[in-house]
Amino acid sequence: MPALAGNPDLTPALAPPPGVISNLVDPPSQAYATIIAMVLYMVIATPCVAARLYTRARIHRKLWWDDWSSVIALIGLYGFCAIPLVGLRYGFGVDRWNVSQSHFQRFNTLAQLFSAIEIVARISIFFTKLSILLLYIRYFCPPGARRTWIFWSTLAVIIFNALYCIALVLVIRLQCVGKPSAVVQAATCVNHYLVLVTASIINVVTDFLILLIPLIAVWHLRMPQRRKLGLLVVFAVGGLGCAASIARLGYQVPEASNPNQTIILTNVALLALAEHVIGIVVGCMPLFPALYRHIRPSPQPSESHNWPRSTGSRWKRAFGRQPSRRRPDHWGSVSALVETEQTGASSRGTKHEIEK
Repeated sequence: MPALAGNPDLTPALAPPPGVISNLVDPPSQAYATIIAMVLYMVIATPCVAARLYTRARIHRKLWWDDWSSVIALIGLYGFCAIPLVGLRYGFGVDRWNVSQSHFQRFNTLAQLFSAIEIVARISIFFTKLSILLLYIRYFCPPGARRTWIFWSTLAVIIFNALYCIALVLVIRLQCVGKPSAVVQAATCVNHYLVLVTASIINVVTDFLILLIPLIAVWHLRMPQRRKLGLLVVFAVGGLGCAASIARLGYQVPEASNPNQTIILTNVALLALAEHVIGIVVGCMPLFPALYRHIRPSPQPSESHNWPRSTGSRWKRAFGRQPSRRRPDHWGSVSALVETEQTGASSRGTKHEIEK
């Protein structure tokens, strides 16, 4: 459209592919799908964290740093979800050839928004992984227990993730220090796609480490095979997080040089959020069996006159002031997790020993 080439409101920001006509009036958009995904992510993650906190506070009666880390991760998820929603006003979710130059200019000047996405995502994902790793320490390395390879390997992964998070945040935040013209001209001082791909590679590596540590630890526990398999299944669900991180890496690498940034960044954000939500859910899953056993209906006598009392008893047991019949101060050794898999096994579970 040469006649309109001088009008940024009527000129597409990118030449459309052959056979495609630009639509600047009512273009196809991923806006609704993005909104639905954001709401779904929050709806899935919020009850999981709430259930975790309730189980820790009311059943185990001991909140620890892993629980507070999951709360910070959830707050970070809210912030992460809000940023793409704001970006929908500037072309997120729309093919670049369906975005006018004026709108894309505003999109492209949102370097601070992109930096905010990366910083919020990195910090929130770090706390998601931290909550899982601290959970390992709580289960496998209770106070007074001998510090085995599980403790040191978990601590090493925590330190590595912390240093990597700090380094990445500093690179993003200080990328244009001494170069004010880069910000004014809406340029970026680092290759954002390279940063994203590097972050994805490191995420894949750390996700597999987080998956392998508990699987190896449980495999060497002295317990009945049935309970051992149950624990392996619980921790193996973390493989979904690995699958999500691999999917994000597999999408980013071939699309690194794609100029259709308005779509690429939207999809990358959706995949990163999926990985984040899976991490939150995986970190909360070991607490679900204990919560289920706490609130499930107990077998009641057949006499009808006992029904009102039994109903009130179940409600009071679940939400009243009386604590669970389980030991009130389960610090969180592996026996606490084993207890959620088979009733009456806590006395044997406290005597396990992790073999090298």
